[in-house]
Amino acid sequence: MNWPALAFLEPHRARWRALEARERMALAIATVILGTFLFYDLLWAPMEHDLHELRVEVPRDGARLTVMRTQALQISQLRASGKITPTSGGAILATLEQSAAAYGLKQALTQMEPDGASGARLILQGVAFNTLVTWLHALQTHNGVRIESATINANPKPGVVDVHLELRGPGA
Repeated sequence: MNWPALAFLEPHRARWRALEARERMALAIATVILGTFLFYDLLWAPMEHDLHELRVEVPRDGARLTVMRTQALQISQLRASGKITPTSGGAILATLEQSAAAYGLKQALTQMEPDGASGARLILQGVAFNTLVTWLHALQTHNGVRIESATINANPKPGVVDVHLELRGPGA
């Protein structure tokens, strides 16, 4: 059968036919060995590596999901219980400043300005992320302060962030 689309293979076929039987056998064995190596190196090994990573990541992500679901339930219960005590007299700036000092964030607080009657805009630089989250949680649960918007940027130091916050006090 002569197909015109395979005409480009004819020079290679002619060269193959010109080889002796021993040369053809050696070339066929080399081709099988090379094909096996390429299959392993390009397909099998990367697939095994990814499978190993998934075996590690999936249980870890499952544990994280369980923790998040538990925390979501706790948040719902706290919101329903109403255990939030509002700040006195709407003095949100004073509350924020005192609370920041109590959590060791006063040095990181580079800018604080009022935003309406019960709001504030804050800029914190070089603050530990875990401390920031703990502080914001305390503000929400003890003072009724909620986050309107937050922009968190990574700092070159691991675990440290720069933050722009817009916060609202209770009753806003």
